[in-house]
Amino acid sequence: MSNFPPLPALEGELLLEVFSYRSSKYTPDGHESSERLAELGSSVLNMVIVYTLFSKRPLIAGHELKEKHQELLDTKIPEWLSLYGLKSKVRGLSDRSILDRLEESRFLFNSYVGGVYVQRGFPTVVQWISRLIDPDSEGISVPGDAASPPPYNSMSPVPPMPPAIAPPPTPGTPPPRIQSGLGILATFNQTCSQQGLTVNWDAVSDGPPHQPRWVVRCLVNNVHHGTGTGRNQKLAKEDAAKQALRSLGWGSFE
Repeated sequence: MSNFPPLPALEGELLLEVFSYRSSKYTPDGHESSERLAELGSSVLNMVIVYTLFSKRPLIAGHELKEKHQELLDTKIPEWLSLYGLKSKVRGLSDRSILDRLEESRFLFNSYVGGVYVQRGFPTVVQWISRLIDPDSEGISVPGDAASPPPYNSMSPVPPMPPAIAPPPTPGTPPPRIQSGLGILATFNQTCSQQGLTVNWDAVSDGPPHQPRWVVRCLVNNVHHGTGTGRNQKLAKEDAAKQALRSLGWGSFE
């Protein structure tokens, strides 16, 4: 029994109201009986019991959830009343054997739950009742509070996620500056390959055959990054590569 949670304390007028028997609206000393707290506590208790059972077994069948809920109401409430000695605290009652009836036991316990809800708040009720249901647990979290409710599991198959489309690679660390114009194309192509980029050259020429003028566009991942001109295709490519280096933020050739 040592694992059972302590009884949340009630204070003041609310404590007197909980333990005033319901045979009349008011007790002899003027304190209102616990009818309203019992109604409130019944709703709160039912919700907490169902939520606790669902939290422990999210895939529990609806009919089983209903049966276990009713079983707890029928068998555990008298046990919990005895555990905390709540029957002995009821006032205005000459025959205490009345409290042995299941209906009266529920009424008394519901009244106390209603009082705890009003004075201590919903999280206290959840922790208290969930640990009464399972004394070896640490209780459960309040829905919508610090922790989320257990995920809802459906028996329906989950459709596969579409394959992710990888974003185009971006330039990494700029390569070292080259102090000579020699090897510019080889260096540029190698750097693009290391960065996972695809290079294409779009070359056209105009002018007479003995004096052509080449225009080459440098396309990196199909994006234009530079245009070069020259008397032959190689020189035009080198010119386009220099512009592409600056466009990609990789420095420049000197």
